[in-house]
Amino acid sequence: AWFPLDELKETATKYRNIGLGIMGFADALLKLGIPYDSDRAIRFADNVGEFFVLVAKDESKGRNIALTAIAPTGSIATLAGCSYGIEPIFAVSFTKNTLLGSVTQLNEHFVDIAKRRGFYTEELVTKIEKSGSIQDIPEVPQDVKDIFKTAGEISVDRHVEIQAAFQKHVCNAISKTINLHNSATVEEVGRVYMLAYNSGCKSTTVYRDGSRVIQAMDAGKDKKKEQKWELYISDPGCISGT
Repeated sequence: AWFPLDELKETATKYRNIGLGIMGFADALLKLGIPYDSDRAIRFADNVGEFFVLVAKDESKGRNIALTAIAPTGSIATLAGCSYGIEPIFAVSFTKNTLLGSVTQLNEHFVDIAKRRGFYTEELVTKIEKSGSIQDIPEVPQDVKDIFKTAGEISVDRHVEIQAAFQKHVCNAISKTINLHNSATVEEVGRVYMLAYNSGCKSTTVYRDGSRVIQAMDAGKDKKKEQKWELYISDPGCISGT
């Protein structure tokens, strides 16, 4: 490998800090029928994290100073068709916003279960697409509702507990977003950070829904607004100033 400075090459070869990670954790829970906000999910996270780092250490044979880190995996998870990092599903139906446009997607695991158990209808799809959630739809069985709780429907404590379960075994920090409702207060945001800190997490991220005019994803179509991407460049020589 080429290095711009000898010092960088020396540091890289001496410590060999790598960031082996995982993605698709929420998908694994869905396939196993385990609710993300359950005690069983926390135990599963603990077991996966322990196995993950043990295998990494065995393969490393002491050659690396740090082995594991769980990244957000947004792009590669999208390409692979799986859930991001250790995040829960964002919504059962969500709109992904990009510079090229917006597209609405329905969770494929939900579709498979709904068809297999006989409650899939186009009317059901329309209902889900409006809000992105299935919690208030009577025709969806309760056990299905339990495993398809979305990021915003899972308590802050459970979000942090899942991250903390992995953090016990992961060398570096973990990318994890705690989704809060739009009316979340400064005190609520502060509580999340302190909860993560006191749980042994090396980092965490809090995102309050709607805090950006244009955000990467919206739950359902009701949340989708007409969006306009603009680039502003300050130019004193321009009549308008922009």
